[in-house]
Amino acid sequence: KRMSDRGWTVTALDFNPHTAEQVARRYGLRTLSGTLPHPEVADASFDMVVMGASLEHVHCPHEVVGAAGRALRPGGRFVAVVPNFAAVAFRWFGVDWWPLDPPRHLLHFTPATMRRLMAMHGLEVEELRAIPHGSWMRRSLANRRGRLWQPGGRRGLTALSKMRLAASLMARWTDWVGQGDGLRVIARRSETARLKAAA
Repeated sequence: KRMSDRGWTVTALDFNPHTAEQVARRYGLRTLSGTLPHPEVADASFDMVVMGASLEHVHCPHEVVGAAGRALRPGGRFVAVVPNFAAVAFRWFGVDWWPLDPPRHLLHFTPATMRRLMAMHGLEVEELRAIPHGSWMRRSLANRRGRLWQPGGRRGLTALSKMRLAASLMARWTDWVGQGDGLRVIARRSETARLKAAA
């Protein structure tokens, strides 16, 4: 909706038909039900494909990213945001790291695996950045507190998990060291991919 308000011609896509219908009705956007590849998404028909918090939920990321790359016009951008499996918070919290989120999250990505995935589908990475999430840090702290057996330690972490400032400072530190909980990639459809498609 924000992109539409800024003048973009937007097509929304969601696997849930009810959600797609609600988005179309509420925001007045062209909305498709399903996933990529999709019969109503033509090759070279979009300037940008955005996937926020979705790649970690799919069974076949190569199929989805490949279809996204084909949907891009020459010079088009692919933007995705996923949890960062290389995040320092994952090392701190282990199974209590909130973005693990089983069984809804089927896959996890690191900067290296995200770069490989983009390259395999003719997408040249322009930006790959770890991003902090204070709310994810709070939820990870809340998950961890239930696993501590020492009463004093548990009380301390319970208090800490409720402190927005502490979680925010921890998230900022992960940003400072470049190991935040999320990953954002911006990649461009490469000239080589266009030439291969034309051949």
